[in-house]
Amino acid sequence: MFAPIITQLVSVTMAYFIYDNMQAIDVYGHDCTHFLQGQLTNDLTVLSAEIPLQLNALCNLKGRVISLFFVRFIAKNRFIIMLPQNLADRILNELQKYAVFSKISFEPVKDYHLVFSNTKPRQDKHNWLFQHAILHRNEINSHIQSTLTWQDVQKENICQQLSWVDSYNSEKFLPAELNLDQFKVIAYDKGCFKGQEVIARMKYRGTLKKELISLKVEGMAEMQDKLFDPDHKVIADIVNMVIVDNKAYILAVFNQSNIEKGIILADDLKTQIIA
Repeated sequence: MFAPIITQLVSVTMAYFIYDNMQAIDVYGHDCTHFLQGQLTNDLTVLSAEIPLQLNALCNLKGRVISLFFVRFIAKNRFIIMLPQNLADRILNELQKYAVFSKISFEPVKDYHLVFSNTKPRQDKHNWLFQHAILHRNEINSHIQSTLTWQDVQKENICQQLSWVDSYNSEKFLPAELNLDQFKVIAYDKGCFKGQEVIARMKYRGTLKKELISLKVEGMAEMQDKLFDPDHKVIADIVNMVIVDNKAYILAVFNQSNIEKGIILADDLKTQIIA
């Protein structure tokens, strides 16, 4: 599992971004897998040395996403979870509150990093997931350096509808609103987990009337948390937004009724649906 990452250059030039706004947490102990299964939305029992990476979510009791993050398998009953720094303390407190009678430890570490690649490496030793991998510092050699910017990475994430959930939008969205079924983040058949009742009701009763859409908008230069129509009525809640080359790339949750009418924004902004 800890074999050095590719030491020979492949023919396709790859650019990387090493996140500097993440906190790695080493989670281990006899009850580790059992405990996390009851807290997180995905099924950690499917992870192994061959399939080491997973996208996962922690939700509150009302089913809203507290954080969305990557998990890496290290060994039986040991994982690395990669949390946004501005949520790490809060999530650790949340997990430790329920883990008081379990044999499990949570240890912040500095030796692991979340890395983004603009193209999937051909020799996929680390099973890059949505262009991401969690790598130990010994696996990061001279070929893996931050040549991309945070804005570049956010643009790519938005274009493929991969949400970034941190303290600014924590507990604001339901998993279905963020298309987490599409990303196989919810394991409905693994047993109970926090927020499961609400999340399952949304899936099986089909009560959600919202849709996640990625947009490119020209002329929108200010960061906002909502989108408005020409009558200045709210038509969508913004999940993520980034400005690149004077264009706004936006991931937003729309009411389906607003989509049916066509997406027309205030101030005659030119809008293109990406996904």
